[in-house]
Amino acid sequence: MSARAPREPRFVHLRSGRRLAFWSWGGADNVGAPPPSRTLVCLHGGMGLDSYYLRASCLPSLADRNRRVIIFDQAGHGRSDREPDERYSHARWVRDLQELAAELAPGSFDLFGHSYGGFLAIDFALAHPEHVRRLILCGTSAGPVQVNLKPRSITADADLKRIFETLWPTFFPGPNQYNDVLGQIRYSHKPFRDAFQNELPRFDRRARIAELAMPVLLLCGSEDRYAAAMRLLYAQLPDAQHAELAGSGHMPFLDDADQARRVMQSFLNDNERRSP
Repeated sequence: MSARAPREPRFVHLRSGRRLAFWSWGGADNVGAPPPSRTLVCLHGGMGLDSYYLRASCLPSLADRNRRVIIFDQAGHGRSDREPDERYSHARWVRDLQELAAELAPGSFDLFGHSYGGFLAIDFALAHPEHVRRLILCGTSAGPVQVNLKPRSITADADLKRIFETLWPTFFPGPNQYNDVLGQIRYSHKPFRDAFQNELPRFDRRARIAELAMPVLLLCGSEDRYAAAMRLLYAQLPDAQHAELAGSGHMPFLDDADQARRVMQSFLNDNERRSP
């Protein structure tokens, strides 16, 4: 089961003056608890979806007195500031993560990225390996990614909402479609268009993926369309574990939450014990 998500976010102010909304669980957020010895920062996918679906998942339940979990709305999404005239990019989102982590998790931290958030997690880990202690990639790839949508036709948040409402059932092979989660997601068409029109066609990190020397957990569902790409990552990464959850889809942290939580908890704890 997931931890209860705080209702209201807190905010990090970036050097640009813009704000990112974040939610956190565990560690120093518990009354009387010591500061967290580890922090897991989580990147939602989409793009164009906010972080609600991660907050409603098992990820917050990974927090305890010594581990903090942070989930935030990336720039242009949800409760974070939106800049309708600015172009969103991988470089922008990676820079935002660097600034957020400098405030909330200085030094090194654990990083989780799902789907498009996995693309950004890979880019961040390649650019700043010294800051990533352990990496969890879920339902993602190192590229290239076939873009079947037509971003230019999406000119309003409502357009994106209709598309994802159509796609949502394909993420879950079982009878539970998690429509209660779907109903709470906020949509942002501008970052979606910038990501899918400008960034994703150029995304291909296959030649560099073996540079990621930190421990990596590859978590996916057997019914996820990224399952084959995750197996390929496992073959390329020097220090990786691979967990493919049978019968699960694109969001195993929702539709096989207990098993996904156990796998992630084991990965974090085992590598924590091995750390100097």
